[in-house]
Amino acid sequence: MSRAAVLSAQARRDLEDILAYVAQDSPRLALNLIDRLETAAMELGDSALRYPIVFEGTGVRRRVAGSYNIYFSAAGEFVHVHRILHRARHQQRLLFPND
Repeated sequence: MSRAAVLSAQARRDLEDILAYVAQDSPRLALNLIDRLETAAMELGDSALRYPIVFEGTGVRRRVAGSYNIYFSAAGEFVHVHRILHRARHQQRLLFPND
């Protein structure tokens, strides 16, 4: 089942932050990385359910894209991309800040 992938406002901010951070060293590399991450997120519409649920009881799944984790959930006709985080960051705290 093909779904439409939708980036949350927070996932878009994550991409902006990644771009700004990586661009400090290499603007060209930063743009290339953002392109790869956006492509990986958009491709989830065709393959969302093949990725594992990573936090029990949440329905949140993870796709690894290089050094980054793309967190998303699939519901109905949509894949909702919640966050795009570097794997060195504290994932659960950033995904569920109120826990």
